[in-house]
Amino acid sequence: MSSAYSRDALNSRLAERLSAHYTVQFAYPEYAGEGVTLDVSAGGLCVITNRDIAPGVQMYARLVLPDKTHLDVQTATVRWCENGQVGLEIAEMERQDALGLLELLSRLGGSAITYSRRYHPGSVTIGSGKELGSYIVGVMEGSPLINVVTSISRQLRAQFSRDDAHVPGMSR
Repeated sequence: MSSAYSRDALNSRLAERLSAHYTVQFAYPEYAGEGVTLDVSAGGLCVITNRDIAPGVQMYARLVLPDKTHLDVQTATVRWCENGQVGLEIAEMERQDALGLLELLSRLGGSAITYSRRYHPGSVTIGSGKELGSYIVGVMEGSPLINVVTSISRQLRAQFSRDDAHVPGMSR
């Protein structure tokens, strides 16, 4: 199933994609199935499956890790489906699963911290959008990970400030 709202249209997404191959079990009212991730990010998953799923479908998904533990996504929305691949955007996760996803991304060498390609002071977000960012920040309250996120956020802002000082025509 190909559409104008395809994977190419989403290459501008904000969350860093990390190549990872995990089993994904998913279910929505008309179907339950399984696939394998091609990549994982703070905002979603790219899943290889033999099922065409229409964009907009909301589903439950379970990411099965190598140690047989899992991360549950209560609500994921299909954003695109093309050539045996399905792009899922994470919409809702429980606290422990959201923290587990952050830990997984960290172990994979990536970051859940993302920023807009266009610089806007203070526009650091977590995940693929402000709603997910707000959710994860809420989830992290009281977690030791909040100190890491705060530190990285400060480092990014400092780096932006230094970079702006060297860009001709950039006002401060």
